[in-house]
Amino acid sequence: MPAPTPRPGIMDIVAYKPGSAGSPATKIYKLSSNESALGPSPKAIAAFKAVADDLHIYPDAGASALRAAVAAEFSIDEGLVVAGAGSDEILTLLMRGYLGPGDSMVMSRHGFAIYAIATTGCGAEVIRADEENLTTHVDNLLAAVKPNTKMMMLANPNNPTGTLLSGAQLRRLRKNLRDDILLVLDAAYAEYVEADDYEDGIGMVGAAIKSGADNVFTTRTFSKLYGLGGLRVGWGYGPRPVVDVLNRLRGPRQFILSESGHIAGIVNPPSKKKYGHYTNPDLSLPHDQWKETADFNEGSWWPRWGKWLAKRSGKQVPARDPGDSAHPELCPAPGTYVLVRANN
Repeated sequence: MPAPTPRPGIMDIVAYKPGSAGSPATKIYKLSSNESALGPSPKAIAAFKAVADDLHIYPDAGASALRAAVAAEFSIDEGLVVAGAGSDEILTLLMRGYLGPGDSMVMSRHGFAIYAIATTGCGAEVIRADEENLTTHVDNLLAAVKPNTKMMMLANPNNPTGTLLSGAQLRRLRKNLRDDILLVLDAAYAEYVEADDYEDGIGMVGAAIKSGADNVFTTRTFSKLYGLGGLRVGWGYGPRPVVDVLNRLRGPRQFILSESGHIAGIVNPPSKKKYGHYTNPDLSLPHDQWKETADFNEGSWWPRWGKWLAKRSGKQVPARDPGDSAHPELCPAPGTYVLVRANN
C-alpha cells in the first residue's frame, strides 16, 4: 500500500540525541549541552515572573523591543537584527532560505551538529573540511568549496572543540571566499573569549555591508553565558536582503519565543565588554582559575571519568598518571567547560 514519502535527504539525517535529563530527584547540568550551572541573572528571573499573568497573550512576532535593545547595545541598525527561538532557529532558517537539492554547504570537520542536520534536511550536500589540532583550518575550508557551494557555516569559538580563529584569519577567509557564498559566523560563545584579536562577526558584517556585499551574517544566543537556555532566545545580524529572506520564512505564528523571553533578554542584555562575568561575579571564574580548579580536581574524578571513557571507546583506560602523555589531558577552551582530549 502506498505511504507518504518524506523529501529527499530527510531519512539521511542521523537524529539528534539529547543528553539525559536525569531523575526527578536529581538536578543535572548537561555538559553535552554546555548548560550554565550558575543560572540566569536575578534580574532575568524577576522579569520572567513579572509576566506570569500574561502567558495567554501572543508575543510580538517581530520581537521589536528585544531587537531595539540589541541594536542600541551594539550600535547597529535595528532593521538588520533578527530574533529567534535560540540561534538554532535562525541558523536553520538561513539554510532553508539558501540551500536546496544540488547545492552544498561547507563546515569544519567537528562543527556544530545543527549545520549538517539542517543542510541535509534541505536536500543539500554537507562538505566537511579537515581541521588541524581540532582547530578550523582556513585553507582547508577554502579548498573544500565547490562550484555549487552556497553557504559556509563556522562557529567561532567552535562547538564542541572549544578552539577559535583570530579576526585576521576570519577576514582572510572572507576575502578569499566567492561573493555568492553566504558566510555565517555562529558566535554563541563570543562572550567567553578573552583574546584581543577575536572577531565576533559584528564588525565583519558591518564592513561587508559598507563595501556593498551581502554575504556575511552572524548569530548570537542568550542560552549559554546568560543562562536562558530554557527560554530559547537568540538573535542574528546581517545585510538587509538576508534579513528579508529570514522574515519571509518565519511567518506570523512561527516565532516560538515567549514574551517573557523578550523581557528577560532586555533586562539582561548582551554586552560588548570582554568576559564581564554577567551572571554572578562571585561565582564566575576567569578561564585560568577555571582550568586550575579542574586540574586540581582531576585526581578525584579521574577514576569515574576513566570508566566513562573506557565504555565509550571500548578500550581499557588505566589509572591516571599526570606525567604520562598517553593519557587524556585537560585542554584550554574559551567556554564554561574544559575540553578533555585523548592523546592516543
